[in-house]
Amino acid sequence: MIGSGIFSITGLWGPSLGSGTNLILAWVFGGLLALAGALTVAELAAQRPERGALYVAACETMGPAMGFLNGTVTVLVGYVAANAYIAGVIAAYLQPIIPWCHPVIVATSIVVLLTLVHARWLHAGARLNDLMSALKIILLLIFAVAGLFMAVEPASTSTQLNTATPAPWSAVMGAAVVAISFAYLGWGAAADVAGEIKKPQRNLPLAILGSIAVVTTLYVLVNLAFIHAIDPANMVDANGEPMANIGSEAAHILFGPTIGQLMTFGIIAVLISTLSTMIFAGGRVIMAMATYGQLPRSLSQQSSRSVPARAITMQMILCFPFLWLPTLGSLLEYIGLLITICSAMSGAAVLIRRRRLKRVIWSMPLYPIPVVVFLALSTWLAISATIAAPITAIYSGLTLVVILACRPVLHWKTELPPSEIN
Repeated sequence: MIGSGIFSITGLWGPSLGSGTNLILAWVFGGLLALAGALTVAELAAQRPERGALYVAACETMGPAMGFLNGTVTVLVGYVAANAYIAGVIAAYLQPIIPWCHPVIVATSIVVLLTLVHARWLHAGARLNDLMSALKIILLLIFAVAGLFMAVEPASTSTQLNTATPAPWSAVMGAAVVAISFAYLGWGAAADVAGEIKKPQRNLPLAILGSIAVVTTLYVLVNLAFIHAIDPANMVDANGEPMANIGSEAAHILFGPTIGQLMTFGIIAVLISTLSTMIFAGGRVIMAMATYGQLPRSLSQQSSRSVPARAITMQMILCFPFLWLPTLGSLLEYIGLLITICSAMSGAAVLIRRRRLKRVIWSMPLYPIPVVVFLALSTWLAISATIAAPITAIYSGLTLVVILACRPVLHWKTELPPSEIN
């Protein structure tokens, strides 16, 4: 979960939200949405511990066509486009360090290198992800706690821009939460590798729900440190554009040039870790769709090391066009809206399964309140994002239409594992 979002979204939306209160509130809303969604995903994944569990559940409850739509959006947006966004943020952080290399070339090279690692070595890739995940948590704790106690020069927060502060229920706040939901996006990744997890009925809910609690706390603390360094209305660069590298800017203000530079390197390592994890998990969804006949069968084949190398390589190829999009902000809005729509399908799948199942292996607390809250928040966010960025909403709608139109070409024969649904 922890990745590029926490080190970029605050800077991209701080000027629009206008105040520290709005900024923290937006991140708390994002955490509540993630918690409601996580309870939904935990129940689905525990019930169907398969590779691509959410895709399998969508196929069973809403039919193969909606399952194909869910799986394809998850692959193209939740992984492929998200990978491109993360790689772009890494390139933005590396730009001051290697100004002679074009950011697109840097982003592409990182994606290719990590794909090679995960396409060849299963255990090496898993160990890399474990090590980097531990580094993430340690770095964020140090950054947040130390940053809040650092004295900040008045000059860094003295210049206020004339930015109107929107109401907490405004369309701008809703659009910001849609973007912020990208930072919480990884809560569904455990379900995509559910078929490779030991004791999934116990470990999946613990992993998903535990991660939400830890990450939401860390995100709020880090954002408090950001606000301590720079007022949200001032989160703009020399050209007046929102700061995509807010983490680096805040680190230099809070800790000075030397330690700030070390923090920047740590942030880059965290971003690479997140990209590595996304590449690892995304290939499993492509493999699941191919295994069950919704994509060409060749993508389901594994290497001699039990790695879905072809699926991971296809994920890399699909990522290249997204790497060349002009701005990170537009890509983020596009990802957030489509993922919000796709996640709502998981909520609907839980309601349908509950009505049809003989028994529930793991039941979310206070059912159906979390699902209803999740669907209500998703609807509000989708409407708010459409009002705030209608062009992005049109592109999102066209994407869904194109995906369904391509199904007859890509679809072979849907063959799901034995279902527990009556």
